[in-house]
Amino acid sequence: MLGPEGSTMRIHGMALLLAAAVTPLACAQGMQLDESTEALQENDGQGEVDEATAVDADTGTDADTEEASTGDKQLQGAATACTPGHGRACYTGLASTRDVGACSGGIEICFSDGSGYGPCEHEVLPAEETCANDIDDDCDGAVNEGCECTPGDTEPCYNGPPGTEGVGICQAGMRTCTEEGTWSPACVGEVQPSLREDLNSPYDDDCTGTPHDSLCEQNGILTCPSGNCMQVPHCSNAGGIVACAFPWECLP
Repeated sequence: MLGPEGSTMRIHGMALLLAAAVTPLACAQGMQLDESTEALQENDGQGEVDEATAVDADTGTDADTEEASTGDKQLQGAATACTPGHGRACYTGLASTRDVGACSGGIEICFSDGSGYGPCEHEVLPAEETCANDIDDDCDGAVNEGCECTPGDTEPCYNGPPGTEGVGICQAGMRTCTEEGTWSPACVGEVQPSLREDLNSPYDDDCTGTPHDSLCEQNGILTCPSGNCMQVPHCSNAGGIVACAFPWECLP
């Protein structure tokens, strides 16, 4: 049975154990560890902490690795201008011509490396106006402006004196619209009055309405022994004005 001294020693020992239990542990060098980070000591015999190998206690990842990964993501985001393969509408012509007449927008596709968009494909830009169709080729809101006709079209034509078309041998011809949208000057197949009336012909060569007439007109009535006459132009320039007369004359 212990005496009073034994009881005192026993109580003192328990107090020391209790104090040791509640006192925070310390590193060999006196460094106290916080709750979020633990230091991994290299086994170099000196017990020093390698700061480069610090590990985040919450994520369990190496701090340097996480920082490098974040930097790579930032660089990747800065270099990527668009999502690879993404398409968007485009038009490189004047904005006022888009969707006017033949003009329409196209599409451009993001490059596979995301560095930007490629050229605008399938767009239709203003072109030179052509008279060969009924389309607004130059996208200005007007169709075939400046065109006299549609290329390939034909129409009757006659370049003879008024009142002679369809009289005697005179008849109209046909003209064709050119590729430039203008009428051809050639009137194919037309027959104009002949300046020479063949009195022995059964036809009204001069388209006067009197076939095989035997008289030529010149200041009244002119009879030609040969039976042939024609209008011969006589022109004068008086005061800068050209005036022409077409009197009938007998032919030998």
